[in-house]
Amino acid sequence: MTKRIVAVFVTCMTLLTMFCGGALANENTTYTYTISASSDGVWIRTQDAYMPAAIYLQGELSSPEDMYVTADGVMYVADTGNSRILIYNTATGQKREIGNDVLKSPTGVFVTDDNEIYVADFGNKMVYGFRDDGELFLEIGRPDSYLFSEQSTFEPRNVAVSSSKTIYVVGVGAFEGLMLFNPQGEFQGYFGANPREITPLERMQEIILSRAQMETVLTRKPRPITNLTLKNDLVYTITMTPIRGFSSINDPATSNSIRRLNMAGQNILNTGGTRIMDEANFIDIAVSKRGCIFAVSQSGVITEYDPNGEVVFSLGGKATSVERIGLFTFPAAIDVDDKDFVYVLDKERGLAQVYYPTDFAKATHLAIEAFEEGNFTESLGIWEDLLKLNGMSKIAHNGLGKSLYSLGRYDEAMKEFEYTYNREEYSNAFWEVRNIWIMSNIATISGVVVVLVVILYVLSLVDKKTKVFTNLKNKLKPKGEPNRLWSDIRYIKTVFMHPIDSMYDLKTGKHGSVKSATIMYIIAYVVVMANMLLSAFLFRGVNSFKYLTVEYLLAMFFLPCALWVVGNYLISSINEGEGSFKNVYVCTAYSFAPIILLMPFVIVLTYFCTFNDSFIIELSRTLITGWTVIYFVLMVLEVHRFSFKNMVKNVLLTVFAIIIAIVGFLIIYLMAKQVYGFVLDVAREVMFRES
Repeated sequence: MTKRIVAVFVTCMTLLTMFCGGALANENTTYTYTISASSDGVWIRTQDAYMPAAIYLQGELSSPEDMYVTADGVMYVADTGNSRILIYNTATGQKREIGNDVLKSPTGVFVTDDNEIYVADFGNKMVYGFRDDGELFLEIGRPDSYLFSEQSTFEPRNVAVSSSKTIYVVGVGAFEGLMLFNPQGEFQGYFGANPREITPLERMQEIILSRAQMETVLTRKPRPITNLTLKNDLVYTITMTPIRGFSSINDPATSNSIRRLNMAGQNILNTGGTRIMDEANFIDIAVSKRGCIFAVSQSGVITEYDPNGEVVFSLGGKATSVERIGLFTFPAAIDVDDKDFVYVLDKERGLAQVYYPTDFAKATHLAIEAFEEGNFTESLGIWEDLLKLNGMSKIAHNGLGKSLYSLGRYDEAMKEFEYTYNREEYSNAFWEVRNIWIMSNIATISGVVVVLVVILYVLSLVDKKTKVFTNLKNKLKPKGEPNRLWSDIRYIKTVFMHPIDSMYDLKTGKHGSVKSATIMYIIAYVVVMANMLLSAFLFRGVNSFKYLTVEYLLAMFFLPCALWVVGNYLISSINEGEGSFKNVYVCTAYSFAPIILLMPFVIVLTYFCTFNDSFIIELSRTLITGWTVIYFVLMVLEVHRFSFKNMVKNVLLTVFAIIIAIVGFLIIYLMAKQVYGFVLDVAREVMFRES
C-alpha cells in the first residue's frame, strides 16, 4: 500500500514539475540542495524538501536564545531579553510564562517527558528546574566539589536531561566537556570532551622544546562544546570552530562538529566513514523521532543528516538585504516535532519560523525509516521512485545500495556504491560477492590445482627418461646472436636481482643503451599510471578522470624524472662525480626495476582485496616504492663512485635543486600570466577607445 502511495506521489510530482515548475520555484524563498553522487560530491539543487509555513511570536520576544518543541508542537522559548520562559501552544495559540521572578538571562531550555522544565540561566550562572505550573524545585549553582577545578568557570549555556534525570550542562568555554549532575543537582564530573588533534608543528615542538618551555608555550585544550540535545538518551553535541566552510570528517580543523555520544562519552556517529559533512559555524542541533539530525549554522543554513550522518538536505540562508520568510537574520536555535516540522528561532528579529516537510521530504523520510526498521523491500521501492525525480542524489543512491545489500543483491549494491564513491559500503558488498564465489568454486579450484600438479609431475618424469621436452626446448631457441635492444630490455631482471653489479655494467656500456632506457621510462610511466588509474575501485588513487589531461599525466611522471636526471648530473659534476649525463639517464631508467616488475602484480591483487585486506596493498606499495628509492641511491653510489657521505649530500642537493626548479617555474609562470593579462587588458582598452 505504501509503495502504491509513493508511486502516485511520484507521478503527481512529475506532472507538477512539468507544468507548474516555474510557479512553485517562485513561491519558495529558499532552495533545497543535496550532495551529488558524482566524485566531486558537490551541492546540487533538488526538489523542495521544506516550505516556510508560519511565523510565531513576532514582536513578543526579546533576543531569544533557545527553544524546545514537544512532539505535539508546544514551544518553550528561552526569552532571554524578557527574563522568562515563554510557553506557546501552536495548535491552540495559548501562551503562558514561567520563571519571571527567578530568571535573569535564560539561554537554554529543555523539557522532560513528564513536563519538568530545566533552564540554563547564563545571567545568574545557575541551572533551574521548574514544574509545569512554574514551581521551582531545583537550583544548581557552581559545584562545590573536588572534581570541579577552582580555575574553571560555571557559566551554563544550555541544558539537557535524560530519562533517568541525569543532567547535562553546556558551559561557556568548558573545554573539559559537558558538566554532569545527578537528579539532586550534585556534580558528578565531565562527559564527552572533544578530542584534541596534535598538529605536525606541535609534534616538532615536542622534539625541540624542553618540558618547561612546553608548559609555558603550548596550550593544548580541546574545543569547548557549543550546544547539545538528547534523543533516546543519546547525547548529540555541536562544536564551533573559527574555520568556515565544509570539510570531510578526516579534517582535524573542523571534524567532530557534530557528535553522537554513547554512555561512555565516545562519538559513535559514522566513526568509520567519511560521508558526514561538518560545518565550522553550526550553533544548534535537533533530532527527529526517526533519528535524522538537523543543524543550523550562523549563516542560517539548515542541514539535515540521516541517522548515519549522511547529508539528506540543505536549505535556508541569511536575510542580508531584506527580511523574507524562510530566511534568518540571526538564527539562535533549531528544533523539530514528531511531524517533522522544523522550527528555527531568530534572535535578532525575535520570532520563530516554521518549515513544513513537502511530500518529497516525507517520502525520503519514509525510505529512511523503512530501512532503519528492517523493511528493506519497501525502502528499496521508495528509493527507486525518488531516483526518478533526482537521479544525481547521493543519499538516494546510497539508500538504494544499502537496501539492495540488505536484500542480498550484492552485485547491484556494488554498482550503486561505486556510483557514489562509497568505498566503505562497496567493500562490504564486494566481500560478500567474493565470499559467495569462493564458496561456490572452491571445490572446482582445488580439483583443477590438484590435476595440474599431477600433470606437471608426470611430464617431469617423462622428460627425465626421454628428454623429449628438453630437446624440443633446445630446438625452439633462436639461432645466432640475440637482438641487442631486446637483450637490453630483458636486462631489467638482472638489475632487479643484482643492482650493484648491474649498475656498473650499465655505466660501462656492457648492457643498456639510450634507446632501451627510453623504453624503460615509458614502461615505468605506464605502470605508475596503471597503479593510479587502473587499480580496483577500492584502491584507485583517483576518483574522477574528468579533470585529468594527457599533458598533466605526462608532466606528473616525466617532469620529476627529467629534473632528477639533469639535477643529479649537474650536482655530481660540481662534486667531481664520475658519471656522464648518459650514465645518469640510463641508470635512472633501470632503477625503476622494482616498480616495473612488481607493481603490476599489486595492481592485479587489488581486484581480489577488500578494505579488510588493505594492509596487504598498502604494505606492498610502500615496500616497492622504498625498494625503488634504494635503487636510486645505489645508482648514485655506483655511477659517480661517491662515498656514503658524499652520496647523501648529492641526493639531498639534487632534491633541493628539484624543489627550487619547481618553485622557480611556478613564479615565472605566475608572473608571465600576470604580464599577459596586463598586456591583454591594455590592448582591449586601446581597441575600445579607438572604436
